[in-house]
Amino acid sequence: MTDKKNGKADSNAERIGDGAGFKGPYVLLHGVDNVTEEEFAQADKCIEDILAGSARFHKDRFPVTVESETGWHFLPDDLFQHFLERLDQSGFDCDLAVMLCNILIKSTRWNNLDYKVDRFLDHAFRDRWFDVDSTSDRFGHRHECKLKPGITAADCDEQLLRFVCHVAICHKVYGPSYATISTNYYLDMVSQIRPDMVNRLKKYGTGNLPAELASVSNDLFKAKANDAFGTLKITALADTAACYEGILHWLCSVIVHEDFPHSYAIEFKGPTKILLPIRGLPRKGINQLFACAARFTELHPLLEIYACLAMREDEFYTCLSDEDCALPGSFAVFALGMADTRWIPLVCDYLKMCDDEHSSLQVKFVRDMLLKWGINSQTVDVLVYAVLSTQSLTGFKALAEPAACRESLEALLEARTHLSDWLTHLDYDDDDPFDDEYDCDDDDANARHSSSPARGLEDRLWEDIKFAIWGRKALTSPQTICSKAPEQLRSLYADLLL
Repeated sequence: MTDKKNGKADSNAERIGDGAGFKGPYVLLHGVDNVTEEEFAQADKCIEDILAGSARFHKDRFPVTVESETGWHFLPDDLFQHFLERLDQSGFDCDLAVMLCNILIKSTRWNNLDYKVDRFLDHAFRDRWFDVDSTSDRFGHRHECKLKPGITAADCDEQLLRFVCHVAICHKVYGPSYATISTNYYLDMVSQIRPDMVNRLKKYGTGNLPAELASVSNDLFKAKANDAFGTLKITALADTAACYEGILHWLCSVIVHEDFPHSYAIEFKGPTKILLPIRGLPRKGINQLFACAARFTELHPLLEIYACLAMREDEFYTCLSDEDCALPGSFAVFALGMADTRWIPLVCDYLKMCDDEHSSLQVKFVRDMLLKWGINSQTVDVLVYAVLSTQSLTGFKALAEPAACRESLEALLEARTHLSDWLTHLDYDDDDPFDDEYDCDDDDANARHSSSPARGLEDRLWEDIKFAIWGRKALTSPQTICSKAPEQLRSLYADLLL
């Protein structure tokens, strides 16, 4: 047997590249031939060390490895799959599986585990008790599953069912927003066997939230948080600053808890029926909550704290339709941006996080914010970051009027000289962050692209800004816009458009 501790690998070990700074091997337990009994024994020893807190995780390497006290290295997901398979053979222990799962999540990340965990459940849970309709149209391998004829709850291992529920919640809490597909997939199957398990999760959550966060009831408001499904239900009993202060403090405490999902829904009811002064926002309780709270200027710093805690890339409010998708924290940012220009830095930070392929409500907000405050040296940053944050440029079409003054035109002209400053925050794989998908008709899209087939990123960004303010005419017939401008402003229009 080769000495793994001293870096001598046999045919079943893989060597990490020199660029990772790690010269030793790690042992694979799946997808290879002739895994030895010693390797399995060392894997079991490494699992014991993880549970005892004596294993060492090498998170600065790729791939991430976990090292046992005896110096053997394994991949966390490969090791966890081995653990689950052994547990399935000997009698499943949900508490032990959840304990190891949680340690691995905190020591690596859920996305380093989820694929292998899902593959294990395909074999040990789905294929064992369900018929899979491979012709059904579901996301990826998530085909429709129906309980096999004759299978009852008595035939199914309750411990394994509990672990399936845990995995479903892990997808919700630690996965990206679209991982709710996996959550629903597993819970749909569990509900066919033990609907009481799923109903309990829907009613009480996982039980991991402290009681004072899971449910609040006082003279000012009532609220419940469900970490299993990422729902926050709030009822205001008074229309006072103290009421909304209490709600915001509770919100902040819940969303920072490690067991609460980063994508979640807010349902709100209150005595005052007002909405944020932004056209086109969904007329929902979440809109009402932040509109009510923002009336009290003393609560604005607390609204900022909530927004900063809530904003996370690739996460969304799940209480909104796909057409109205928005980053968590959006409505707090909207309320502050409409209240005072002092919150422009927060607005810009928010716009940098918005997903230009999915998030859309920010366009409606920026449009009305710029109509209120105008386009000037303070707000031009908001305009540029908003253009970068969306593909739906036609939503800005009302901005030609506020741009039609010397202050606005000079601010835009100044901005044009340093567009590179706004491009530095972008993270993209190719040389062009601007793609071909625009929320406009084919003529608009062709007009935008035909005018700049091979120009630099700054020129492309400038064309998007022009299109956002003046529409397609800024690209197809800018002379018309210039000729209709007030005589004293024509030279500025020409500098911007020609």
